[in-house]
Amino acid sequence: PATRGTFGVSSTCLITISLCIWTAIHLNIPGQSEKKSVQVWRKVKWLVIGLLAPEIVLFTAWYQYIM
Repeated sequence: PATRGTFGVSSTCLITISLCIWTAIHLNIPGQSEKKSVQVWRKVKWLVIGLLAPEIVLFTAWYQYIM
């Protein structure tokens, strides 16, 4: 097709939002014995949560701030 289709627009939006969430999430400092792969999977978990339910990420940040 000569124009962008639904898949092209949707995938571009999903990639953009994922990159924004990935850079916006600042997790707690990991322990010294924690492997890099565990750290990455933890951030991936929060990325998925941020995509599906961003209010949970906001509530967690707010809760940590007040405590």
